[in-house]
Amino acid sequence: MKKIIALSLSVLLVLSLVISFAGCMDDTPDQEEPTTVFVRMDSVPEENVVSYINSVIEKSNASGAKINVSEGFSVNDTKALTAEDYAAYLNGEELAGNEALDTLDDTLGFIKTYLMKGFSAPAPEITALATIDNADVASVVNYNDKTSRNWTTENVTNEEGETEAYEEDVPKYEFDMDGNEILEQPVTDEEGSQVYYENGDIKSKTFVCDNKMRATLSFLAQPAEETTAMQFADSAIIDKYFTNTVDKEYVLNELAKVNTAVAISDYTVEYRDCTVTFEIDMETEQVLSATYTKNAFVTFDANGEGSFADLGEFKICFTFTDTVTCTFDYAVAEEVADDETTADADAALTDGDVLTNGDAITGGDVLTDGDVEEFISEIVPEIDIEATLAE
Repeated sequence: MKKIIALSLSVLLVLSLVISFAGCMDDTPDQEEPTTVFVRMDSVPEENVVSYINSVIEKSNASGAKINVSEGFSVNDTKALTAEDYAAYLNGEELAGNEALDTLDDTLGFIKTYLMKGFSAPAPEITALATIDNADVASVVNYNDKTSRNWTTENVTNEEGETEAYEEDVPKYEFDMDGNEILEQPVTDEEGSQVYYENGDIKSKTFVCDNKMRATLSFLAQPAEETTAMQFADSAIIDKYFTNTVDKEYVLNELAKVNTAVAISDYTVEYRDCTVTFEIDMETEQVLSATYTKNAFVTFDANGEGSFADLGEFKICFTFTDTVTCTFDYAVAEEVADDETTADADAALTDGDVLTNGDAITGGDVLTDGDVEEFISEIVPEIDIEATLAE
């Protein structure tokens, strides 16, 4: 009887081993998706924004995510000016005006087609974002809880689910991230006077609805209020972070197509307010998008030709905006990681491998049907049930 019990235990053990190893061969069983709980993150103080963005950029670059790049161009504020009016324009002063150039100024749209052809170029290939030197950032633009986070508004309802309204004038208050009124911070107007709801206004509360953060970095220092002159950013700083997709020789060759009316000999470029706007997932610490907006002030040295010969030498200037948007595809990085893991697992054990008593089975081993049969024949001795019962 003891032998029968021992035999039974042995058979059960073998069966449990076979079932366990067979389970390793099957696809990963369906698992219930974990429930994501929204945990509100703390806001990043303005003085820490650049360092925080840099830390997320480094993590996003290291993830191996694919960066999708798109680019758009526009030409705005085109002007045809005499040399004197051009200087006045840069200084924010009143222009003297020139009747002939004013007429050309009104019809400069004809040249925009050639400007766009000359300046537009294929979107650059970007495989990683550059971190930002805090010393290069002039300001974090309009950054506060309301602008940096995604907020939503929810109407207040009573016990019957009906929307409530204010019955009389009551003061307005700011809300915290959970939608609670911050009684210490009443809303005031530009004169600092308390702001009140009007009768019949719907009661509502406003709160942060996710952990997406937006921040815009500017590289142009703000001038004193009394300054009227046009301000330009340091070109060396702009060149560090903004791609240059303009081929100057191509631009001049393209503009040569209109030399029967206007001859362009050369042009210069200076940078106005250039910004980078980041959208970041604070929970996963991933860059979701980065938008680089480069505003270049372009000045052409021009000379009237043909029917415009009486214009003589003059300036054509405009603002050329180059916008490069980068979005991150983290699914690509995850797929690559999964493929590498699968390849490593497949390499750990193949159909040709024979398991023996001395083999150690690790978590990286993958067993096939043939491996299980080999395992049973090599490790588990044949058991003659009839012979055992006869004993």
